[in-house]
Amino acid sequence: MKEKEVRCTPEELKELIENLEEGQILEVTLNGE
Repeated sequence: MKEKEVRCTPEELKELIENLEEGQILEVTLNGE
């Protein structure tokens, strides 16, 4: 699988990171039950 060059604006990158963090928090919450 070749690496693709990802181009995005700082705003998109920030939003993506926030979504990832939210996803990780949800996973931890589900695993904790």
